[in-house]
Amino acid sequence: MSFMYSVGLLFLYGADAIRKGAPNGLEAACAASALLLVSSLPRATKAPVPAVLALLALTSGTYYGRAYYALR
Repeated sequence: MSFMYSVGLLFLYGADAIRKGAPNGLEAACAASALLLVSSLPRATKAPVPAVLALLALTSGTYYGRAYYALR
């Protein structure tokens, strides 16, 4: 249960840092997406909720990854 909160807090930190223009915001958001994807993939074929979480994590990771490379 604490893992879920830590990923959520990482998403919040990333969003706040992006909003404020602080460094490492995109990296934090991309890392949170990767953690969510890795934790959801093993269960994605067993139930619909983990499958949707894995899809959302993949989508947000792609978005933040492209935004990160566009700024570099």
